[in-house]
Amino acid sequence: MVGEYREINPDVEDDLYQTGLSCIEVAARYTASQGLESFRGIEEDFKFALGREDVNHSFRGLMDVATPNEVWDWKTGKNVYPEDEIIQGMIYAMGYLDLFGEPPEKIRFVYIQKEIERVIEPTDENWQQMLDVVRDIVKAKESGEFPAKPDPSSCYWCSYEGFCPSAEGGSPVGAGGISWNQI
Repeated sequence: MVGEYREINPDVEDDLYQTGLSCIEVAARYTASQGLESFRGIEEDFKFALGREDVNHSFRGLMDVATPNEVWDWKTGKNVYPEDEIIQGMIYAMGYLDLFGEPPEKIRFVYIQKEIERVIEPTDENWQQMLDVVRDIVKAKESGEFPAKPDPSSCYWCSYEGFCPSAEGGSPVGAGGISWNQI
């Protein structure tokens, strides 16, 4: 299969290709170490809406791995951002609940290049923290007033990156480079 990938993607630079292979090896070792007999889904697409008075917003995501009681998210970068894990993890928890009818026990962020994992649980405190951030983003998007004053080097670390018009042009935005007005 490795050779097939190289044949399909001959233009991938050697260092990126080797990094990719290394990530696949770590992910395979991690998966084998968990001793699971089954998975609920791989690359499981989800979409749900919160129709709350304070947060009326839709969410969409892709779970890398859904086990019988957990979500795993492969992280290929070298940096760890605990505050982002809570927000992303709680969105995964809601997606899991929507897909499978029950919440996951844990959300695991597996940092492949560092070979570490970080775990969060779907607690009320984590849920509230995620709602606070989403409320702020929705409010800023609706008003068009974003509290951050980004420059191209700081947009990557801003919660408003995918929505703020200041991020457009000077910096690639989140969600695959999609500008704020297309989201």
